[in-house]
Amino acid sequence: MNNNLGKIISDLRNKKGITQKELSESIHVSDKAISRWETGASLPTLETIHDLSKFFHVSFKDLLSARVSTENSDELANDIMKEFDEDS
Repeated sequence: MNNNLGKIISDLRNKKGITQKELSESIHVSDKAISRWETGASLPTLETIHDLSKFFHVSFKDLLSARVSTENSDELANDIMKEFDEDS
């Protein structure tokens, strides 16, 4: 799997000079989740991408585009449908 989003998250975090733990506490996820995103083992949810965009003051669209290029379209469609079902 391509890891565009993980690299972006890592770069933004390092530019801000914070640890994975500090980021995790700020957006209310585990530091293990941050590590998995940065290594490409998993991807953040759409809601978490929104939280990341607000935290880093970057475009949600840019982060979402990186996520889409990171995963295949079937995975994205399934993830969006899952989140839609949870909100219903």
